[in-house]
Amino acid sequence: METLNDMIKNNRDMFENNQLPEGHKDRFLKKVARKKFAAKREFVFKVAAAVLIFAAVSVPWIFKGTQPGSFLATLERESSALYIMAQELDPLNRAMVINTLDQLTSEAVPFSEQLPDNLDRKTAIKMSKEYYGPKIDGVGRLRGYVSELLEN
Repeated sequence: METLNDMIKNNRDMFENNQLPEGHKDRFLKKVARKKFAAKREFVFKVAAAVLIFAAVSVPWIFKGTQPGSFLATLERESSALYIMAQELDPLNRAMVINTLDQLTSEAVPFSEQLPDNLDRKTAIKMSKEYYGPKIDGVGRLRGYVSELLEN
């Protein structure tokens, strides 16, 4: 293979003495332009896909916890997971955990329905966070306690 490369390098004028066929340069430039267009289009699609993926991932993260009802949903999600964990405990501890969980989560009238209608969104979110924050924290602590009981 090296001898072939050496022969081409040493006798370059033998290979380049023929004229190119008519229209060869135009066809070659059109082919190059098509490749450039395809590469640009592929780049645009990749950028668009990256933007869409970023938006799909970041939008829920940005708006997490910004709805007054989202705190209640978090509390319900955490308490239902804890209720499932409590089923593995012995009857005495299970009853104690479920009773405590019921005290933390039960409301005769949900807090979001007690808020006045003329309250602005920012204040409603702040008040919901202040009300549900300690409850969510309590469920988290209770979850730690249940995990500790399950380990022993």
